Amino acid sequence: MARIRHIAWIASGALHLTAAAAVLTVPAPPPVEDAMPVMLLEMPIPTAPEPEPEPVPEPQPVAAPAPTPPVEAPPE
Repeated sequence: MARIRHIAWIASGALHLTAAAAVLTVPAPPPVEDAMPVMLLEMPIPTAPEPEPEPVPEPQPVAAPAPTPPVEAPPE
């Protein structure tokens, strides 16, 4: 069992090394000569205008509560 695991580790390492060599040997694409340089501008962060404060309503006069009628005792 240990021998099979050892062979698997060796095969995995060989596969990884082969893949790395294949990736590293691929030539990079040549730079484009006609490309225009891109200029990055710092734009201000758009903000919403401040909302106008709501007008404070005038206090309304409060009517005095109606007097409560006297409570009569029930007849005995």
